[in-house]
Amino acid sequence: MKKSICKKVIPVVMAVFSIIIFVGCNSKTTQKTKYYDEQYIKTLAISLDDRWEYSESKSAKDADLLDSLTKALTIEYDGLKKGNFSEKKFKNSKLKELALSYNNELKNGIEILKKATKSSLYESDGKWAIHYNNRTKLLSEINEVKGIPVKNKTIFKELINNGSEVKENKELEDKIETNLSKIVFSEKPKEYESSYKDYEAVVINETGTNFKSFSAKIYLEDESGTRVDTEYIYLNDWATNQKVTVDFSTDKVFSTLKIVKDYFTVEK
Repeated sequence: MKKSICKKVIPVVMAVFSIIIFVGCNSKTTQKTKYYDEQYIKTLAISLDDRWEYSESKSAKDADLLDSLTKALTIEYDGLKKGNFSEKKFKNSKLKELALSYNNELKNGIEILKKATKSSLYESDGKWAIHYNNRTKLLSEINEVKGIPVKNKTIFKELINNGSEVKENKELEDKIETNLSKIVFSEKPKEYESSYKDYEAVVINETGTNFKSFSAKIYLEDESGTRVDTEYIYLNDWATNQKVTVDFSTDKVFSTLKIVKDYFTVEK
C-alpha cells in the first residue's frame, strides 16, 4: 500500500515542480522591454539648460568667442553622451532617429568650431550658420514628437522658432524643385531665319505658396554634360495654381537642360 501511494505522489510532485520551472522561465521571457524615450527628453532638457547657463555666465562672455562656443556646445554634447542613447531602445522610432541625427549634428558643430575663425562665424551661408539651422530644425522636430521640458523658455523659443522656419523653407524648396522638374520646353516655330531658336513652356504654380518674385536658372548642356549656356526665368506676383508662359532663346546646340531655383520672395 505504501509503495502505491509513493508512486502516486512522485508524479504529482514532479508536475508541480515542472509548473514552477515553467512559470519561472516564462516570467523571465515576458519581462517588459525598457524604453528610454522619456529619459532622453529629460536629459536633453538638462543638457540644453546647462549649455545656456554657461553661455549666459560672466566667464563665457569674458572668454574668447570660439572658446566660449566650443565649451557651451561641448557641455550639451557631453551631457547627452552620458546617457549612451545611441545604444538604448526607444519606443518611438522617429524620436530615436532624430536623437541620433541631433547627436551627429552636435559632433559636426564641434568639428566646425575647431577649424573656424571669428569672421567665418558671421557668414550667413557659412558652415556655422548651416549647422545652427540644421540643429534648430532637428530640435524643433524632436519637440514636436515629445515636448522638451527646458527651464530657459526664452532661448528655447528662439531656437524652436528658427528651426520651424528652416523646416518650412526646406519643405517649400522641395516643392519648388518638384514643380520645376515638371517643366517641359518645346521649340517654337521660326518666324524668320535666325541662328537663334526659341523655346517655350507653360508652368503652373503647384507649391501652395504665392510668390512676389521668382527666379530660376536654365542650364543648357551638350551630350557630354558640358554646360554651353545659361538662361533665366523671371516671374512676378506668381500666385498659387496660376499658369504662366516662360520662354528663352539660344543659338547654342544642347541635348539636355536643367532648371534650378535661383531666388524667390514670398507674399506675406
